[in-house]
Amino acid sequence: MNEYGYGEMMNDYVYLEEVGRRVKDWGGEIIRGGFDQNTSDRKGKGKITATSMRGGRGGRNTGGKGSGKSKREILKLQLETRNIFMELLPLGMEKKKLNQSTWDSRSQSASLTIEIILHPPHNPLASSLEPITLLTHRNNLSTPLIKLIESHVEDHLQKANKASARSATVAVLPDWIHDLFPSHDPFDSEAPTPPVFLMRVSPPTEYPNINMPIPQLSNGKHIRFYRILTPNDSLLTSLQDIPFVEFPTIEVADPDTVSEGAFHGLIIQEDSIHPGGTYQNHCPPKRQKVTVDKKAFAGLLHGYGSSESGSGSDTNYNGEGKEDRKSKDKSALEGLGGYDSSGDGEDGIEQQRRPKEEVMMDDSDEDEDLEVTLDAKASEELVKLAWRVGEGEEEVAWDDSDVE
Repeated sequence: MNEYGYGEMMNDYVYLEEVGRRVKDWGGEIIRGGFDQNTSDRKGKGKITATSMRGGRGGRNTGGKGSGKSKREILKLQLETRNIFMELLPLGMEKKKLNQSTWDSRSQSASLTIEIILHPPHNPLASSLEPITLLTHRNNLSTPLIKLIESHVEDHLQKANKASARSATVAVLPDWIHDLFPSHDPFDSEAPTPPVFLMRVSPPTEYPNINMPIPQLSNGKHIRFYRILTPNDSLLTSLQDIPFVEFPTIEVADPDTVSEGAFHGLIIQEDSIHPGGTYQNHCPPKRQKVTVDKKAFAGLLHGYGSSESGSGSDTNYNGEGKEDRKSKDKSALEGLGGYDSSGDGEDGIEQQRRPKEEVMMDDSDEDEDLEVTLDAKASEELVKLAWRVGEGEEEVAWDDSDVE
């Protein structure tokens, strides 16, 4: 360590920087499909050089820069034109190795790999039942969904029966698989109820306000969101606008299991989210915005109260405009100082109370457009008038007691 100086450290740093830069470049080429392990150019003693990894300059390597897009990328582009969005994983991922989806350029058709998960019916007495997973290939986009899955389930049952006949150690598939796809009885007029087909989707960005508690999973995993697929729709229609990675996964459940809310997830249907089975819209109705004309709304309120009270319009039903009301109210306030407080008896008190009642009526006016300005003199007269009215009431009460 004593001999390791600054120069050696800089050399190691430059070397590591170069290694990191090349690893980043090669990784980008691998993700873009620019490297094929089977047809890479080899030099020397079987080693793969950096030039062969990048495809060279001649373009002979099928994964080189001059070879264009890979078959999987072409399939992705063709599916995107049909509103089917598939995400691709880099080389080495397990799900990428299982994917056998291809695009046939001659027939202009896609052949997809589909994972089918069959869920057992809800049974409280037998909670240990596990779902069965089937990985199917060569699925045509034009085939109806229910016909496609029924054919794969039937093939799987036949293979399982043949294997169990040859060897006694192979377990027979459970009977509840037959219950998911009941056979049609020709003597029965009603068709059998098909199972529910669901596909997992990403959580919504804005969770709607639902009037129920959000169920939590006991194992601590995140809540899954599903969308119900129509059984008679084609595979092309069923996969539209639902992104998936490498290949789609379609889950099959019993209708009673979904309707009873025993399905492990939340089902998204248009603008509602609910646990499996509650087919009610739990979202409260949106508050509607009612736009009413200002004059029409004022006409409804003019039938109540005084004819001088404003109701939000420029002209009331007596033909008085906004400016007329302003001048009238201002003149009423200015006339407060002209009342004499020396008058005794009931007539004088009534004359003193009338301006007060008139001011209260004007003050209760809720017209936002009406603005009354009071100067200092008018405010002082208004305060004096209030004191005078109070003194007059005390004198009247004293005179009445004296008469008795």
